[in-house]
Amino acid sequence: ALKGETTVAKSGLGFLVTEAKFTPETLQRDIVKISQVTSVVLIIAFGCYLLFNARSQHSVFHEVIETDEHGDLDREEDQARMKYTGTETTVALIISLTLSTLLLIYLVEQIEAVVHSGVPDQFLGLILLPLVEKAAEHLTAIDEAYDGVINVALFHCLGPSIQTALFNGPLVVIVGWILGKPMDLNFEIFMIVLVVLGILVVGNFLRDGETNWLEGALLVIVYVIIAIASWYYPNPDVATSNGIEGLAASAGAKQVTVDRALLRELLLMVSSDAAS
Repeated sequence: ALKGETTVAKSGLGFLVTEAKFTPETLQRDIVKISQVTSVVLIIAFGCYLLFNARSQHSVFHEVIETDEHGDLDREEDQARMKYTGTETTVALIISLTLSTLLLIYLVEQIEAVVHSGVPDQFLGLILLPLVEKAAEHLTAIDEAYDGVINVALFHCLGPSIQTALFNGPLVVIVGWILGKPMDLNFEIFMIVLVVLGILVVGNFLRDGETNWLEGALLVIVYVIIAIASWYYPNPDVATSNGIEGLAASAGAKQVTVDRALLRELLLMVSSDAAS
């Protein structure tokens, strides 16, 4: 039962009685409220992160990136290429955004069909969709790392992750709040553990400021292990509960929620039957 509930079970009655002090509906409503307020705070944190990069420590980041660019193996070739004008860049951005939006709409519409075809929800949301969505950034990071521009490559890898955690996810919750569709940040323990472990692994590899092919190979292996775990992790919507609700269902019992007065009367009835 949920924390704060009083549950009385008797096999002869064939049902469970819970006090209507703390119900699943109350818990879900509180989770949505917490998620909405937290989303606002996270977006404020993302704004501070952007301000820190653009204003407070702009010279530091600019110096690091400029140093990497001077060490780029194909720097001269990149500089020799023809540059787009302002009008050409604007048109290209508009076309790219339009096509990306249409492709994302089509991708979202096909998610249900992909899940019904046998692809697990966890694997789709944690592995497949990020690969498709961030394919361009992944290829850019690989090209920059190959050219020796490692700091820029790391920025392309870590920057989108920070943006997703501090802006994209909270923005979805806030948009749902405005549209009257409750969204929350109540992720599963499985997802939270993977995120924490991923942060610890990457942080430990980057702590000394150096890297080699072995560390890269180990990171790829960790990613493969996460993908395998996501594929075989059970769907939470159909997984069997090991708690009291699962035991009650297996015993054929029903669960009802009553107020305090009726609960006291039921307790008195049960006590009287036990005494007799």
